Amino acid sequence: MTDNDLKDLLDREAMRINNIDFIDRDPVQFPRRFSKLQDIEIASLLSATIAWGNRKMICRDCDRMLALMDNDPYNYVMDEGYEELPDMNIHRTFFSKNLRHFLRGLHAVYSRHASLADFAKAEAIADDELPSWKLVASLNRELAAANNGEADCRCLPGNLTTTALKRVNMALRWLVRNDGIVDMGVWNVITPS
Repeated sequence: MTDNDLKDLLDREAMRINNIDFIDRDPVQFPRRFSKLQDIEIASLLSATIAWGNRKMICRDCDRMLALMDNDPYNYVMDEGYEELPDMNIHRTFFSKNLRHFLRGLHAVYSRHASLADFAKAEAIADDELPSWKLVASLNRELAAANNGEADCRCLPGNLTTTALKRVNMALRWLVRNDGIVDMGVWNVITPS
């Protein structure tokens, strides 16, 4: 494949994915339902967390997960509604116990910071050579602290030396990049590059 062939392929894929028609078939639709920053952040992280497998099933399960939260993620987290979740499957190998683990950590973060963006600023992720990895390490610390020191790799990857953080970077793309089409660009914590 020549450089021109590769450029053409990437341009075609960008046109296919980065358009308004793509949103309704992709997990990005879920954070886009909200206008409050905290709701967007929570929906972005959770939707990206379960974004593996069949896209139709991912979207179905994201929709169901947000419905469990009364489609009010921030208030659900702050009211600790997750403690009442029955044991159930959320998506493939992600269960309500994993969701509770994640939301306890987010509750701890939001109890001290107005937003995840503020948390990311306080953690100085923009100053790190690998801001996504710094963010995940910081969030993992918060999740473990909120769960009696226990880690849960179903929420966020634990071994940061071997992961590409594809799903976390997808959520960050939604939060950071403002293309005026698909990505929302509600964070100014790090640059899109």
